[in-house]
Amino acid sequence: MHSEPKVLKALAVVAFVFAMAFAGLIAQSTPVKADHDTAPWGPNPFITGTGTLSNYTAAMLNDGQGHLYVFRFYTTAAGNNLFVYKYQDAGANPSPVLYAGFPVQVNGITNVVDYQFAYPTAFASAAMDHAGNIYVAWTHTNTGATLRDVYVSRSTDGGKTWALTTMVNAATAQESDQWPSIVATPDGTLYVAWVQNMGAWWNITVSHSTDQANTWSSQMNITERSNGGSTVYPPSMAVDSLGRVYVAYTRLGSRDYANLTWSDNGSTWVAPVNLNSGTTQSGWAPTVAVDAQNRVHVAWEDARTTFSGVQEIFYVRSSDRGASWTPQTPISQGLAPFAGSNDVQVASEGDTLLVTWDVYGPTTPDAFDQSYAISADHGGSWYPEQIKSWGGESFGSYLARDRNGTFYLGTTIYAANERMAFSWWHSPPSSPVIASVTPGTNSLTVSWSASPEADIASYRLLRSPDGSSYSVVANVAAGTTTFADTGLANGTYWYKLEAVDTLGYVSHDSVAVSGTVGPTTQQLIDALNAQIASLQAEITSLQGQLSSTNASLQAELAAAQAQITSLQNALTSLQNSQTTSNAATAAALARLQANITDLQGQLNNLQSQQATQTISYANLAFEVIVVVLLVVLLLNQMRKPKSPQMMMAEPAQAPKKPEDDL
Repeated sequence: MHSEPKVLKALAVVAFVFAMAFAGLIAQSTPVKADHDTAPWGPNPFITGTGTLSNYTAAMLNDGQGHLYVFRFYTTAAGNNLFVYKYQDAGANPSPVLYAGFPVQVNGITNVVDYQFAYPTAFASAAMDHAGNIYVAWTHTNTGATLRDVYVSRSTDGGKTWALTTMVNAATAQESDQWPSIVATPDGTLYVAWVQNMGAWWNITVSHSTDQANTWSSQMNITERSNGGSTVYPPSMAVDSLGRVYVAYTRLGSRDYANLTWSDNGSTWVAPVNLNSGTTQSGWAPTVAVDAQNRVHVAWEDARTTFSGVQEIFYVRSSDRGASWTPQTPISQGLAPFAGSNDVQVASEGDTLLVTWDVYGPTTPDAFDQSYAISADHGGSWYPEQIKSWGGESFGSYLARDRNGTFYLGTTIYAANERMAFSWWHSPPSSPVIASVTPGTNSLTVSWSASPEADIASYRLLRSPDGSSYSVVANVAAGTTTFADTGLANGTYWYKLEAVDTLGYVSHDSVAVSGTVGPTTQQLIDALNAQIASLQAEITSLQGQLSSTNASLQAELAAAQAQITSLQNALTSLQNSQTTSNAATAAALARLQANITDLQGQLNNLQSQQATQTISYANLAFEVIVVVLLVVLLLNQMRKPKSPQMMMAEPAQAPKKPEDDL
């Protein structure tokens, strides 16, 4: 007579299994992610500056507003000049598009640019201030002169014209100033660092301007003076969102040091930090970059160990503005020997960090290529080293990145006459961050922080009933950072989120965050504790009334025993419903069990005493009803459904004998 409910339960189980299988199919239908080590580079290469004269890549800058600036040196028999190309970047285009009217000459004085072929990292350096003005620092030399000066040119119209050119260092015939690097702080202050050589002395020197490069402060040496046998390598500069300026450089000597110093005001600089400490080998050509979260990233060439005779690229990161650093980590695997200038470049956008360096190509005719390493979690872990081939000899790499997570790699292609080239690599989006999962009536509302890239098209929300198997439950348009997941049964659910950009690249999953519909495990534990406390009070009252006479004592004690039995059943069900291991929850359940066991002991004692005594307990019946109702409510909230009871088959009847029909 109970077969119908059992059949319904069996059908419910079958339906649940089918639903889970269907959810699995949905999960498997999620598009395959283009990971950071498989996302392709753009056309190879994008060439500019062809002709009979030599062209050298000098610097690259993206303004974050959709414009890419590529600077090049153009050498002639009469002298050398600095030019700029302006492109609409590849964020909304299959490839960068050159603007009409470009290239234009940058230097205000014709044929005086020193391009220093032996130091391609120091060709030039570009920056943009908060007002949108563009600056480029370069080395000036008169034809035939041996001494050089650092100049800065400024454009206020997006690179169309360069009306201002000022000299940064002091005018003197006793020193040579060259190989500059320039940055702009958030308040518009410009800093230029360069190598100063005065006879046998070599230093990194800095000057700053607070009036858009019209005038410059007195120059300041930020490194210890060194003799002719111990020089410094050209500096790399970066600035954080609070205005701290970082300068990385090589201190040369019997052993080379990858050093870093910084300043908050341009007047006081910390003592140089040796980043390759703890080793007797050299660190060379450090490059510094700062991401949007003010994490400081530095990479350099290191000689402490080798793979098949090849040196490595080492990396460190500071998340507290230089106060402490991660362990020195090799991010290269020695696919090819370092080449040319040993140029190291670092760029960061969102969660992605890209480091490149010059190498000898592994196959002919690629005499020079770029190796690179990628991190998708701002330097926490790294994909294996790869090589970017240009299809010809190249040297001197430069990096820039735009707001869409596209990285631009510029180089010089060596041929009969050098040509400038650049390519681009579009990284998958940064992972979004789930901020909260808020419960409602049969619903959970998921809120998240948007991915930082500007080309995010949508977000894909995934849900799991067990924290393991996920299926897509919603596709949310970019610009929306919340979703209400409705129609949910009581229980705990886990959520992950993916960002999808306009090119179809999908981010890594966010960290999973859970939410619960209906009472939580802790709330159920609290309810049990409340019932135990109430029953404890009743038993205490009974103990105090043992000397009184009450004909219904036996019934009241039986009711108390029923309550304790009900509590024990509820606790057992709650214990069986736990699908995850949690030490705090296990401890709370153990305390509940101890309390119920203690109650049972007290009740047993009362029952023993009741054999010889009677007591009066007027209000026990009412409270028993309340507690029983609470227990029923609690049991209805249990997470884990009971296993369906097996249906007992009716005994088989014995076969009829012929005589049975007679």
